[in-house]
Amino acid sequence: MMLAVLAGCTRRDPPERATGPTTISWAASTLTNRSQEPRQALIDAFERAFPSITVQLISAPTSTDQERQILRDALSRDDNAAPDVYLGDVIWPVEFARDGLARPLDDVFPATFWSRFPEDLVKAASYQGKTYAAPFYVDQGILLFRKDLLARKHQPNPPKTWEQLAAAARVLLDDGDVDYGFVWEGAAYEGLTCVWTEFTAGAQSPGPADTGPADTGPADTGQAGEAGVRVRVDTPESLKALTFMRRLLTSGISPMDVMSYREAQAGQAFQTGAGRGAAFQRAWTSAYFDAAELGGARAGDTIGVAPLPVFAGQPGRNQPGRDRRGASTTGGWSLCVNPRTRQLRQVADFIEFLTDAPAQLTLAQYSVIPANKTVRDEQAVQRNPGLAAATRVRPVHRPSAVPEYRRVSQVIYSELHRALLGAIDPATALHEAQRRIDGILD
Repeated sequence: MMLAVLAGCTRRDPPERATGPTTISWAASTLTNRSQEPRQALIDAFERAFPSITVQLISAPTSTDQERQILRDALSRDDNAAPDVYLGDVIWPVEFARDGLARPLDDVFPATFWSRFPEDLVKAASYQGKTYAAPFYVDQGILLFRKDLLARKHQPNPPKTWEQLAAAARVLLDDGDVDYGFVWEGAAYEGLTCVWTEFTAGAQSPGPADTGPADTGPADTGQAGEAGVRVRVDTPESLKALTFMRRLLTSGISPMDVMSYREAQAGQAFQTGAGRGAAFQRAWTSAYFDAAELGGARAGDTIGVAPLPVFAGQPGRNQPGRDRRGASTTGGWSLCVNPRTRQLRQVADFIEFLTDAPAQLTLAQYSVIPANKTVRDEQAVQRNPGLAAATRVRPVHRPSAVPEYRRVSQVIYSELHRALLGAIDPATALHEAQRRIDGILD
């Protein structure tokens, strides 16, 4: 109810409406994995505000790779079968912009429009000085933990360092309280790149606190479209992170089964396992709400959510100009426009509506993290544990500022996977990944 009141207070008059009945198509996968999700509610609200525009929803696959390929095929054709506007993963805009599959939006919206989003999200959607996507919602990497079990061991607070997490997990394992200590996405796919990004960023010394969120991950990419852009993965911080990840497996803190886990398998292991579940899970914010829905009324008593830890010895909050918040890979989805759309004005109305405060408050009501900065600061949002945790993290980005990011990430997670399985040592894996990535970018 409070969200509805806030939405009413912040509603602005819609922009001048297009004349004549028009239908636009929106390709979008489901926004949550839970029993209710807001796509149709948002469409209904938009059509009430713009009665001359009808939105046709095209449900896209839940598999990101499948959705990407279907969209690429549709947008590459010359017919009118492609959607007018579509949801794109936050790592797609540079690739889609280079290949002519997304329209630049700088001439569609005024400069003030972009100020509603965090600067790092806008930068991630930019290529060669133009912006190709409007941030819609965000997903952040967070830590889920069994707060009931930690409290029983007189550890009421979540671990702040990876070393503390490993020690707490060992106690719970040895006492037979859990089946697994710490579960995460370790399969050879994009999720492993995300996990490694967070571990590596957690081993770095953060910059001055007033510089804002990090606009690149541990693999520094420079500016998209510049000559000589490089992705650096063979670094001391990366080696520390990968060595620790391997030690989690060899020590039994994480089961070797983690090497086949994606999001769904990690979530299942955390919630049930062979009966007692796991002590900790690296997850996306959306997984917290999935677990809470599964757990019912008692979920809030047993499951906690917090920012991910950092490595011990990193600069702390008591040191001026330093920020010790756990690093979180930025995920989520943005609104992109088909370059061949014939309904640009109506599509612009739709994007303006979806990213403005009322619609973004609706996202929050469905426990989806809004991209709109003002909405994320609302008290109603901050009272939601999962959404509040997402606003306390230090966002870091994967090296998606290069159009070849998909190939780069494949190299990263394939070499990491070999090292974590013990086929090669971590230093060799990072050296080989660097060699292969340099070849791609050259």
